[in-house]
Amino acid sequence: MIQRLVSLVSLIVLAGCGEPVTSDSGSRILLLGDSLMAFNRVQGRAVSDAIENSLNEPVTDRSVIGARFLYALPISGSAGLNITKQYRQGDWEWVVMNGGGNDIWMGCLCGPCKHRISRLISEDGKRGRIPGFVSRMRQTGA
Repeated sequence: MIQRLVSLVSLIVLAGCGEPVTSDSGSRILLLGDSLMAFNRVQGRAVSDAIENSLNEPVTDRSVIGARFLYALPISGSAGLNITKQYRQGDWEWVVMNGGGNDIWMGCLCGPCKHRISRLISEDGKRGRIPGFVSRMRQTGA
């Protein structure tokens, strides 16, 4: 029941989150992630804004508050609550991303459990959802 309520509220919030990807955006930088990336977007002080200001380059920001790597619901996941679903094909030179905090914090409600962390990333850093996604992004040429 709580998960459904969170998903419903998230869908309402998502209506204003994450930029669409268009062929004429001119952006070579894609930003994906959770609230650490998306916070302060309304004030123009999100991570994407800092990157744009530092590099004088446009950034397409697809980050969403509350997003996770381990996210099973299809509709709200496709709308950005699943970090891997935030990706949109494009001619990206750089893909900047973060995530995993919500997976641990909100995931199993018992704190940072070893099983959940190992699903995100193995001790050697070579396996798991995060290294797999990074590898997939690297295969795009970014």
